[in-house]
Amino acid sequence: MEVLGYGVFTLARVRIEENIRDVVIYNVLTPNGDGMNDYFYIDDVNLYPNNKVAIYNRWGRKIYETTNYDNHGNVFKGYSSADLTIGDELLPTGTYFYTFEYLYDGDGQPRKKRKVGFLHLQSN
Repeated sequence: MEVLGYGVFTLARVRIEENIRDVVIYNVLTPNGDGMNDYFYIDDVNLYPNNKVAIYNRWGRKIYETTNYDNHGNVFKGYSSADLTIGDELLPTGTYFYTFEYLYDGDGQPRKKRKVGFLHLQSN
């Protein structure tokens, strides 16, 4: 590679991961029944059926957890599934945090990938 001109340059070694198709996680949830953003949607989750989703409130308490998330029947719709939840009301509007872990085939060996981020739940 040739560097032309003047300035600040950064040189680094880059580890290239296996060629895997990455998932896209949408972080807005408006469970109002209009058919748009009614549940936590993970694009291409079907490519990685061996997965785990956990959602936490702002205090770090786990409010939802499932395995084999699939965008069909096994989805987060804004209701807590935690043991300490009283009633089955929609969670309040706010920012929540998620972890999404999945296994993929890396050169014939199962490898784990983890994504973390936030989602906004608009419940009213």
